[in-house]
Amino acid sequence: MIKLDAGLDLNLVGVKIRHQAALGDGHLFSWMFEGLGGASFMYPWDVLYPEWGPQADGSFGYTMDCPGNSEHPLRIQVRLTSASEHQLDLEARMHNLSERYYTCCWADMCLMFKYAPRYADRRGERCILHTAKGLVPADQWARVVRQHAWSPVVQSYRVQGVDVPYPYGVVPGLALWSASPEPVQSGCIMMARADGKWHIGLGWDVTASVAHNPDDEHHCVHSDPWFGTLPPGEAITRRGVLLFVEGSAGDLLQRFLEWRE
Repeated sequence: MIKLDAGLDLNLVGVKIRHQAALGDGHLFSWMFEGLGGASFMYPWDVLYPEWGPQADGSFGYTMDCPGNSEHPLRIQVRLTSASEHQLDLEARMHNLSERYYTCCWADMCLMFKYAPRYADRRGERCILHTAKGLVPADQWARVVRQHAWSPVVQSYRVQGVDVPYPYGVVPGLALWSASPEPVQSGCIMMARADGKWHIGLGWDVTASVAHNPDDEHHCVHSDPWFGTLPPGEAITRRGVLLFVEGSAGDLLQRFLEWRE
């Protein structure tokens, strides 16, 4: 059974996600979102303070008008719903409150495993990517370390078929990370438990890029929904999913692809 409650990490508000069978007494923690923006604006992680809580429709989430940028007013609505005891459905709605077009809109979702140590890895050996060559651990897929990258261990990946016109093909929230020259095939990024009995996967219906960060402070993965062009006054909704699978990475990928259809 999935349990949710609001929490703090690095002094920023997010959501704690518990699943006794997969995580034991540990939990996952997510900033949803660590940052968001478009071609002409950006709201970084340290200005976003959503008020998470139960919603009238039975979901857990928030509605927030983004602060501090009067030229680019934006409303974000997030809803999390337990579709089953092993599946958490995510919904993110981005609403353009201005009279101008917003282009190349994105959001950056961070899911941390540092409170679930059986999933934490050191170099990418437990992070599984959906690639053109099948399911591959991140430490065995094409990597590059850029000279001015924020961290030598973090790697981000473009998603095949999604045109993201930012440097290296990843959203600005990941711009200071090194980006692999090889794309992945879907926005589903997974972590394997040390004993291999459980896998946890995160993905969206339209994903701009994914990333993996094995450093001690985070032990996180990212899967970032792509909103594209937002006309004045319009809103776009993206669907995501967090899957807990007792089985193989292949089992999880099959469930993700079925969900995406």
